[in-house]
Amino acid sequence: MASEIVKFALEKVGNILIQEGLLLYGVRDDIEWLRTELRWMECFLVDAERKEKKGDERVKNWVTEVRDVVFQAEDVMDTIIEQIEKRRKLLLGRRSPRIIRLLKRGDLKLAIPEEIGGLIHLRYLKVICAECSLPSSVENLSNLQTVDVRGVTHCRLPKSLWKIQTLARVLCRRLDHLILPSSGFGCLKMLQVLETVGAGGWMRQLKELSSLRKLAITDISEEEQVDTLCESLCKLDHITSLLLEFDRLPSAATLFHSLPSHRNFRKLTLSCSRYAYEEVLTLGSYTCLSGLSQNLTNLSLRSTVVAQETVTALERLHGLVVLQIRQCRIVGGIYFRGVFPRLQHLRLVDLRGQSKVRIGSGAFPRLQHLQLVGLSGPSYIGIEGEEMVKRAELTIDRCNHLAFTDGLPDGHIHMPSIHIPSRW
Repeated sequence: MASEIVKFALEKVGNILIQEGLLLYGVRDDIEWLRTELRWMECFLVDAERKEKKGDERVKNWVTEVRDVVFQAEDVMDTIIEQIEKRRKLLLGRRSPRIIRLLKRGDLKLAIPEEIGGLIHLRYLKVICAECSLPSSVENLSNLQTVDVRGVTHCRLPKSLWKIQTLARVLCRRLDHLILPSSGFGCLKMLQVLETVGAGGWMRQLKELSSLRKLAITDISEEEQVDTLCESLCKLDHITSLLLEFDRLPSAATLFHSLPSHRNFRKLTLSCSRYAYEEVLTLGSYTCLSGLSQNLTNLSLRSTVVAQETVTALERLHGLVVLQIRQCRIVGGIYFRGVFPRLQHLRLVDLRGQSKVRIGSGAFPRLQHLQLVGLSGPSYIGIEGEEMVKRAELTIDRCNHLAFTDGLPDGHIHMPSIHIPSRW
């Protein structure tokens, strides 16, 4: 398996070197070096995987390390490809033989013809329109790596799409129904990104996506779906980013204890549908949040209820660098009094109703940016001590009824109207 991943990365390097030509400019030597290193890895892995089957734990750990390095190398190559595309646009205009773009035309409904299956060198397919369906002939696109239909309001993907072995990214605005072929995800050894897909029976095969790194699932409503998700998530060893949106909240404890705990898992977004708002209160007692991976650096809570218990649980996640609370309702006020030793960005966005937030002195010793956006109701922000205010950048936008209760010197920021009372 690991050797297949290295082979795929080698093919990508070859595509960059052969197909992109002079657009590489000064990085060609670096790409050549990377290809040489990957070839050495491929040779060693063929032998290592034979030993791994014999139960050698050292070899198993080494193979895992190599997989992580290759994934990082692919990130670098993706960045290089993006830069190449920008240079191509400057030098050659917007036309590209390996990229198809269908621009948005109002409420256009588009059926892509079967002939698209003849574009065997196509690597990137992007569609922008109101409604679109891809033909079953896409399975003939043996070099296709990315399908980007985030610009399509209503999209239907054929089950033949999931037979393309080179497929690495499927990006959707919201795919309600994912229909798999009889082989399931068995062919997709290289799929790394799957966003954003509605929950369904396909999740039973989710554990087959052993290379998956980014996953976004919406409309999770049934306990059976949660159980299936829990069973699969703990087997996805390379997940780095995860978004889960619930119609109604399941058992938080079951879910949180099943989330990946490996070192690569860094970003988590938990959300609930707006119409299920009042059912989310149990998530406000997020004592189970403290059971999340200590490797998490980015946590976002959306459309839920946040209480003091939530903050207390979050204080145990010492690795957090970014914390975002968006479209939530603050119950009873929250007080950040514990220490978030690594937190650099705190974002309070579109909070509902009256919000009371107090930030204790020393709570965020490394805070660089405090963002307050769209606080619709009367909001009271208390900042103890002036040290954090002097160190961190403060952004305020669309906060019509915002009052700072202490710690912020009068005149520190310029707003049309701001009231700073003497106490909370």
